[in-house]
Amino acid sequence: EAFDGNLCRCTGYRPILDAAKTFATDVKVSGDKTHKDALAKAGSKGKSAGKHAFWESGPLAGFDGVEVSSCTQSKIANAHAGESKKGEEKREEIAFPKELETYTPKSLEIKGERTTWYRPLSLEEMVKIVASNPKSKIVVGNTEVGIEARFKFSNYPVLVSPLNVPELNVIKHNAAADAIEIGAAVSLTTIREYMQDLVKGKKLKDSYSYGSLVAVLDQLRWFSSTQIRNVGCVGGNLVTASPISDLCPVFLATNSTLTFAKAAAGSGKISYRKLPVSKFFLNYRKVDLQEGEVMVSVSL
Repeated sequence: EAFDGNLCRCTGYRPILDAAKTFATDVKVSGDKTHKDALAKAGSKGKSAGKHAFWESGPLAGFDGVEVSSCTQSKIANAHAGESKKGEEKREEIAFPKELETYTPKSLEIKGERTTWYRPLSLEEMVKIVASNPKSKIVVGNTEVGIEARFKFSNYPVLVSPLNVPELNVIKHNAAADAIEIGAAVSLTTIREYMQDLVKGKKLKDSYSYGSLVAVLDQLRWFSSTQIRNVGCVGGNLVTASPISDLCPVFLATNSTLTFAKAAAGSGKISYRKLPVSKFFLNYRKVDLQEGEVMVSVSL
């Protein structure tokens, strides 16, 4: 999983395999016994380690005019040779900035040429911003909004980040409701780690059916890639209402409940609304999200 967010077949399979094989000390390179022997020879002759035996005897071997080589392998070999010379050099450790040790987040409003970006610190502040800007877009990991802007040429004049709103970033076991409360801005990775801890440690005892948790974990295993799960949030996955969503079917099957918040007309206080996931999806990419509303959490 460490590579799933960095590698793609468009990279080319040969560079991917070459890079992966460099981690194996017994990999055969050309006529050398091991990868280490090849590197030693490359260092003594001042050139790259040559071609893998795999490519020399592979499906392209024997074709006239075809030279099977990899610039990736050569670069890695040269990099290893360079690192071996610097192995004994001491590297200066970079100190963590003192300013950040005592940094306290503040509400932000950044105005650009086409977009204004807000970062509220409370749910009350957030719903007021959304109420004042009905066409605003809430963005967490930018995994969906980024695609819409890039490929659909969508333009959002107001973007709101909920990453500093406590209610949207908490995940906990609600013993009274016998449910797991997941904040809408909680990342998929955080959800996965939390539920793995509950299942492995059997921390819910007999008060909760682990079937729902296992179902979510099974889906998250195949959900996109590690990098996307690190920033993508559960609220975005629900509001996007993609027909190929990995989590929406689980929330439907478990009869999960959504909680929304908005600024009440006149008083400005927060009013809440609860809705079963089964009634949230209205049509293709259409959901029951009222104007000025913010998804706060999902109860599994």
